[in-house]
Amino acid sequence: MSSRGNKLVFALAWQKNSGPVGENLAAFFAWLSQKTGIRVTTRAALSYQELAEMMRAGGADLAWLPPIVYAKLEREKVATALVSHERAAIARYESVLVVRRKSPIRELEDLRDTRVGWVDRWSAAGYVLPRIALFARGVDPRGLFGEEKFYGSHDSAIRALLGEQADAVATHARADAHGKFSFGGWSDVEGAEELVRVLVAFGSIPADVTAAHVNLDEERRNKVRNALTAASTDPEIAKLVHTIFGIECFTADDYPDYEGLRRALESAFACGLIDERVVR
Repeated sequence: MSSRGNKLVFALAWQKNSGPVGENLAAFFAWLSQKTGIRVTTRAALSYQELAEMMRAGGADLAWLPPIVYAKLEREKVATALVSHERAAIARYESVLVVRRKSPIRELEDLRDTRVGWVDRWSAAGYVLPRIALFARGVDPRGLFGEEKFYGSHDSAIRALLGEQADAVATHARADAHGKFSFGGWSDVEGAEELVRVLVAFGSIPADVTAAHVNLDEERRNKVRNALTAASTDPEIAKLVHTIFGIECFTADDYPDYEGLRRALESAFACGLIDERVVR
């Protein structure tokens, strides 16, 4: 049992430069508290690494975890998934590099000596997978770019691109039935959809999860899991879920497979594409 009694702490990464979600967060967690009969409070981490350390130290009972963070914490037996975050009936999305629509950059080699914007060293779509995929395609990212900068969130990276502070940025995206990327890291930035272009897609990535610390008892895990999966049945709560998490619903029926992501990460460590001292 958690030493916090009838209270749970839910940790999530603060989204730099994102629109205000404070009121929406308060409303959602008030609903979650009422639904579970447990007081659920939030705690913000300023980076994915801080989020991971918060879970390791037992500073949170629950957390919204991106794929790399979850894959590592699950392997370390710190966290266990409660629900997967589902976007438009799918639990996977893709990593892409985007440029401005009118950019002269048309091929990977055109990226040489340009300024690239990454999200976070722990971001699967916004850093880890693009570097691995570029290397696999014969383009070594360690000597490709003239400048590399981290922006802390997907929408901050998109804003940097549109503000011409970066020439290309890595983010997440989802293709529609016709193969067009109709949704991505740009979707929450007003007007961005008409101003960005996907240069290259690197393949699918497992979805984010809401996870519980392994020390949280099964009874409260189940209460939280059941409440989250029921959230989409209430139109007002479903709207909050979409606003806060950028998803359509939580699902406990089909967890993505993170083993491929773990293997890719280990390979990146081995050849020096990713610094294991940073993503630890």
